[in-house]
Amino acid sequence: RRRRMGRVGAVKLDLPHESDADPSTDIIFTGSDQFRVLDQGDVDAVGQPAPTDFYEMLGVDISANKTNLKKAYRGILKHCHPDRAGEEANEFCTLVNVAYDILTNDDQRKVYDVDLEQYRETQGDSFDGLPKSTWGTKCNTSEVRAVFVDELSCIGCRMCNNLAPNTFGMEDLWGRARVNTQWGNTEEEIADAIDSCPVDCIYWVQRKQLPLLEYIMGLCNRISVASMMNGRAPPDSPFSRAEYFLKQRKNAKWVTADGSMLHNERLSNAIAKAWLQLPLQIRKDLWPQYAAFQEDEY
Repeated sequence: RRRRMGRVGAVKLDLPHESDADPSTDIIFTGSDQFRVLDQGDVDAVGQPAPTDFYEMLGVDISANKTNLKKAYRGILKHCHPDRAGEEANEFCTLVNVAYDILTNDDQRKVYDVDLEQYRETQGDSFDGLPKSTWGTKCNTSEVRAVFVDELSCIGCRMCNNLAPNTFGMEDLWGRARVNTQWGNTEEEIADAIDSCPVDCIYWVQRKQLPLLEYIMGLCNRISVASMMNGRAPPDSPFSRAEYFLKQRKNAKWVTADGSMLHNERLSNAIAKAWLQLPLQIRKDLWPQYAAFQEDEY
């Protein structure tokens, strides 16, 4: 079998600031195995679950009263003040102060809450670090590979589902293939399923990167198979959009001029980035529900 290496062409994203995206990614074909890899440095730095709004940042419920807000605020500053946590805590402390000022002001909080609700309705749930597919048993315990279907390119032929039915299923809404159980079949059966795909939309990916890719897949815009067969290209690519997600977080910076009561993608990314810059031990102590994913599990 011969080895081929190539590049995937850029896919234009229907997203804000799309001109800033660099969607090209290496694909390496080794025999019948098709791999797709994101920049692991970016995934480790900003591609992790993190607080993305003022309530999550303070670690309080949206119904928290001023007493609870004050307690949370003081506890965070005690541990996260730059004098204790270092210069990397500067951005986070600035945002914590803004969050506390807004949420303890009744009028500003009402405005922020409405805006946050609208943002959540349009953007969906934030990234929680959990994979959508379960992990099967037809592999070694040290296995670091996972399988991922680019559902936007899938034409619903069911070949992968027929050849490796314990790994691949068909999602109901659009009739596209999806991995329900990683390693539900043997490697040979999965490789045969990958080879059978007429549009090459099934990839080996790194297990570490699977949760982010599956989360991003849920955000992507879809079109019908009929539209695709008539020559219309999918409006999104999960790999391109994942790179965009990482780049937006990596470059995020919130300034007062953005509007302190306006919750948008820029503020959400700025909160996440600032939190991820905190020392790991502080994140583990104060936000264990997020920081648990920062440790290398695989």
